[in-house]
Amino acid sequence: MSSRKGWLLVFAVVTLFAVLGVVAWRGHHTATLARRVLAKTVFATRSVRIYDIAFFGVGFSSNDISSAISAQFPVEVFSNAAASAEYHNPSLGLWKQTSLAVLTLRDGSQRRACFHYDDGSFALEDLPGYYTVLGGGNSEFNSTFMRLIQKQFVPKRYERSKTPN
Repeated sequence: MSSRKGWLLVFAVVTLFAVLGVVAWRGHHTATLARRVLAKTVFATRSVRIYDIAFFGVGFSSNDISSAISAQFPVEVFSNAAASAEYHNPSLGLWKQTSLAVLTLRDGSQRRACFHYDDGSFALEDLPGYYTVLGGGNSEFNSTFMRLIQKQFVPKRYERSKTPN
């Protein structure tokens, strides 16, 4: 009986290491894929438009987008941020304090992303995980984003709030 327990223990340990190995490989594979997708997306990005819509991946229509306050975000700032961005998987789920970003690519197609207000991070739709920018909340990416919100979105929000429904 002792020999059988020994073999079961060996089998359990081998199985555990095999599962951990697969999980580690999958995480590495996902991170590698995410970096490649980001690099291709950044290279192909022609323009970035930020919308005053909280982005959780769902919950708004194209009509919501067309009536939302929006502003151009400098492509070079996004490109520089992406060059230093570190990928994190898995995603933390739904983020609060995000804005929808629509990246228009050279071929005319568009890709949605969300930019987080506070910490210099962003995520691409349909890709698990998120990216943090070097410098986080003190980065050029985050400073530009916050300046855009303060100078573009806040005054327009104020004007809309004064307009009777």
